[in-house]
Amino acid sequence: MASINNTPTTNAGTLALNDLVTELVLGAVSIERGLVNVIPNAQDLVEIPDFTVANDKLQAYQETQTTGNDSMTKGKVIIGNEKIQWYDTYNPILNFENDWSSFWHSGSMTEAQLNARIRTAVISETAKSVANNVEKCLWQGDTAGAAHLAFFDGYEKLLTASTAVNKVTDLAVPITAANIISVMQACIDATPAAVLELGSSKFVMSHRMKQLYYEATRDLGISKGINIFEDGTSRFAGFEIVSNGISDNKIMLANAVSGKDGVLKATTWMSNDWSSAKIARTQEFSDLWGVLYTFRLGVGLILENQITYYDGTTV
Repeated sequence: MASINNTPTTNAGTLALNDLVTELVLGAVSIERGLVNVIPNAQDLVEIPDFTVANDKLQAYQETQTTGNDSMTKGKVIIGNEKIQWYDTYNPILNFENDWSSFWHSGSMTEAQLNARIRTAVISETAKSVANNVEKCLWQGDTAGAAHLAFFDGYEKLLTASTAVNKVTDLAVPITAANIISVMQACIDATPAAVLELGSSKFVMSHRMKQLYYEATRDLGISKGINIFEDGTSRFAGFEIVSNGISDNKIMLANAVSGKDGVLKATTWMSNDWSSAKIARTQEFSDLWGVLYTFRLGVGLILENQITYYDGTTV
């Protein structure tokens, strides 16, 4: 998968590795939309402090203090990185023959470079499909599940297993346009007031569930369809609605941000290691080119008492 040693100044062929690495891992929807705090340069286990602070600790005046507040306990969340690999092959002369012909001027395809059209096909399309699979891993990963999701347990499994996450009690009821408003209100009701006041809490749901929300808020007698949201951002009760790779029938309300205080954590090492990506001929004199990329990825949760979760698929 290579470009031509072409000479036009408007299309000089660009090395693809940096863009490829960025698209593969950091192109996942949840990361692109700022829902996940990604911790880079994590080669192995990452330990994140997780503090719990008690409420209502004011006490009556004492001349000599004998009772302490004991208001804070410190825990930790450990996230491990797992190796994941992507490999694909291309025959540029056959797969991209028209583009190859139109951009070829002199020399031969010996450099691991991409002209503009091939670069669009490989990076913008192929790499994006891999990033979508990474997105699915982040949420639906299950070490006991399908092979392409079995690298680590994703956010959904962690949320289900947690005893600290606020769970909406009306479980095992699938979400429909008729009940999604009630489900979202139940999430708000189950969320501590202090979390609601953070200003960055968001509803997280699948693309399909977001469409059900639109259906629920649409006036069927108005041909324009859904309500027009200010600045194009969908909201419910003031909270932004973001759709991503989470499964259908599940909704999370949480302080999901890319900053250090975000409750969704991800760790990666290989996303910054350019030597882990390689574009080369599969063997000498072959017209077949291969793209190989190895990276590490892991996920975890912190401040679980600031997360509210509705699961309409399990009891």
